[in-house]
Amino acid sequence: MGQRRFREATGKINWMLDSNASSHMARDVTLLNNIEKITPVAIGPLNGTYTMASEQGSVALGQGLELKNLLYVPKLNYKLVSILKLCK
Repeated sequence: MGQRRFREATGKINWMLDSNASSHMARDVTLLNNIEKITPVAIGPLNGTYTMASEQGSVALGQGLELKNLLYVPKLNYKLVSILKLCK
């Protein structure tokens, strides 16, 4: 999988860049601004199974960078940044 891990000073994974992800995703709904309900979207496979995302929002990363249409995926292990979305 095309992922690059970004670590905070604590050594914890902060965000992962993913060249295979079709959308930005996070499991922590408290990160999201402007949350809205969406038509459910299938996400996966995560650990061999699919899950659904039914909400999205935006998150400010700092220095003027904002990820829009970030999917809320409660079963996700990492916060993902989609390289495909960044390149659009």
